Amino acid sequence: GRLDAEARAAERLADAASSLVGVARTLLATLDAERLGVEARAVELAVAAARRLSEHLIDREPLAEIRALLTDCLGPLRKAPHLVVRLDARDAAALEPEIARISRETGFEGRIVILGEDDLARGDCRIEWADGGILRDRAALADEIEATVARWIEARRNQIERDAEADEAADDPWRTDR
Repeated sequence: GRLDAEARAAERLADAASSLVGVARTLLATLDAERLGVEARAVELAVAAARRLSEHLIDREPLAEIRALLTDCLGPLRKAPHLVVRLDARDAAALEPEIARISRETGFEGRIVILGEDDLARGDCRIEWADGGILRDRAALADEIEATVARWIEARRNQIERDAEADEAADDPWRTDR
């Protein structure tokens, strides 16, 4: 009788331990999901704050990024015969007086044509030369950032699921596929 009682006690203990493992696994999965939610909201908040700040700065100084982009481009293109800079029509006249200074500072020897375009947002521009060009498109950049954030969140979610499955597999003594 004593061996029988010890066996029943061992079974109850094993059942209780198995139940505790299940509860712990559920709790850890819930915590992982909550943590992922907090991380995702934090990243989304950071992106939203950066977008708002960017919009504010561009509204305040729409030519700042265009001047920086021109400065970066003109040095390597100093021997190009001409460049065409397309930007929002409201800002084209304001850029004209700065072109001579930027050309002088970068050593650009060609001619720069500035064209105001109605289809470009403020702060965006296209700089074109004979065999190339560059585009600054804030909306496309925002879309790329959103896609990157979505891929990151999905990768984190997949990693959490893989980790949970691996933990579950490691805890299952009856698994035969190891």
